[in-house]
Amino acid sequence: MATNDFRGTSYSQGIRHNNPGNLRPNGSNWQGMVGTENNFVVFSDMTYGCRALGTDLSNKYFRGLTTVEDIIGAYAPPSENNTQAYINAVASALNVNPGDQLTWDKQTLALFMRAVTMHENGSDGSLVTDDMITAGINAMQPTLLLKIKGF
Repeated sequence: MATNDFRGTSYSQGIRHNNPGNLRPNGSNWQGMVGTENNFVVFSDMTYGCRALGTDLSNKYFRGLTTVEDIIGAYAPPSENNTQAYINAVASALNVNPGDQLTWDKQTLALFMRAVTMHENGSDGSLVTDDMITAGINAMQPTLLLKIKGF
């Protein structure tokens, strides 16, 4: 098992699926997707899972959801989550107010991804290293990266 492939382990679902954001299948043919389990995407390794998470969050931002409140409101609907607690956790991790307009740069994206990973996976989220998050961001589509400040 590669160090960034957690399939077959007993960690939380998002970690063992190499899907730190617990993304659900939505018709996207994600790069590195090897299937689904329990209605969640499974990736071949964590780089692909981080790439998908970064892409999903960035697409939400560039579609006009530019605050933590907006992004998490769409990402983690109340039908499945305590959305307000999720919003508060991510805003706290980014050191912003939930309704503050975000500047979407590489650092904000990485911090946002870290906050989502920790919220979705609890302490197992720490298995996703900063290097894995950075590798996932760097693997995103160049056309999307060009929209992110600092690329």
